[in-house]
Amino acid sequence: MIATAALGVDGWVWAACLVVVFVGALVQGTIGMGLGTLGAPLLALADPGFVPVGILLAVIPLTLTMAWRERHHVDRAGISWAIAGRVPGTFLAVWVLARADHTVLTVIIAVTVLLAVTAASVGIRVRPSRRNLAAAGVASGFTGTAAGIGGPPMALTYQYGEPAVIRSTLAVYFVIGLAISLASLTVGGVIDRHQIALGLALVPASIAGTVVAPRVAGRLPVHQVRVAVLAVCAVSAVLLLLQQLP
Repeated sequence: MIATAALGVDGWVWAACLVVVFVGALVQGTIGMGLGTLGAPLLALADPGFVPVGILLAVIPLTLTMAWRERHHVDRAGISWAIAGRVPGTFLAVWVLARADHTVLTVIIAVTVLLAVTAASVGIRVRPSRRNLAAAGVASGFTGTAAGIGGPPMALTYQYGEPAVIRSTLAVYFVIGLAISLASLTVGGVIDRHQIALGLALVPASIAGTVVAPRVAGRLPVHQVRVAVLAVCAVSAVLLLLQQLP
């Protein structure tokens, strides 16, 4: 198969990767995140080159479409504070990627996400204040750049918001954040041609999920969106931990 010859990925494995990206895009188009959060741990099992560069490239058409489609619901005041935090978080991730052990870094990220989900599940509520959004931006910039999973910090901060506000705000945040992360990774010398090829080859599956998502998004009540956000964050963290098992 073409995927096997050009990308070095077995045909059946490649088909599974496309399904993962499609489902992730569908989930993200419905609740505001999901492609990187669910996809990164699974795709990394197929080829480490998928994370973080491949998944960052694959999510671009989805985030651009969502940002434009629901632009009228964006929390414009809050997102500026989150972006301000994203910049130092991204630079920190690039610095750590060049020096730290990837396994240790992944475990730290997974445990942090699980702790945040647990706190939210027992009733600890994080308001989308300026300080909290800036902190979420730092955390998201770090986890998104280091592991391709930047959704949980921001999603947990907005978990009590209206679904349209969550989707649109996260989409605009991801568009700007992706540009910052990719530029930083390029300057840091972390990106290579193989990673770019893997990411671009995932784009059709991402587009397919983007097309289907609007048919699902309007059917979920507000409380179910919050439950879905917490569930996706938790599943992602568990998958990251399982990925590190020998």
